[in-house]
Amino acid sequence: MGADKALLDFAGQPMAAWCAAALAQCAPTILVSSADERHAREVARAVTGAWPRFTVLRGVAVEPVADEVRGKGPLAGFVAAFGRSDAPHAVVSACDTPLVPPEFYRRAVSLLSEAPAIAPGLDRPEPLVSAWRRDAALAAARPLLEDGRGPHRLLEALGARLVGADEIRAWGLDPADFASANTPGALARLLGRAGRGHAGA
Repeated sequence: MGADKALLDFAGQPMAAWCAAALAQCAPTILVSSADERHAREVARAVTGAWPRFTVLRGVAVEPVADEVRGKGPLAGFVAAFGRSDAPHAVVSACDTPLVPPEFYRRAVSLLSEAPAIAPGLDRPEPLVSAWRRDAALAAARPLLEDGRGPHRLLEALGARLVGADEIRAWGLDPADFASANTPGALARLLGRAGRGHAGA
């Protein structure tokens, strides 16, 4: 993308703030995870500063968390954040999925009685848009991190329940809103959706 995706302007706000606003509807504390402590603090400040636009963020605790193990990718972020929390459940969003609806996270948390992890199963399972039983996820993630594995392997290890496109539509949600802004073209498509009166806009 040629820019820091978490802080990239998306329809007037940092992209990470859109993601945090969705999580905040079922999580009273937002942990901003990054490999770098300075970056985690910067993104946390940006999220906190977005509350006039996203009123759901007002009063939500936003805390930066840096990876304890460097160079291990997203799973290191899982371990650092899950290790910081004492909540029974956790919801996770990548910083580049600004239009995932809050309703997905609410429903995913409600399904944690069926499985220790819930994630969309669209083109492939998406562990970075997900809900977890925190203790089970942390216990499984630590040895996987030592072995150099990633969050997809964590989904497999826990026997995650995947929510397919048909089920997402049955919830009244659009699978297109789960796309990542990982290329300029993908970003433009998501901005177009936001500009057409998306519920999060």
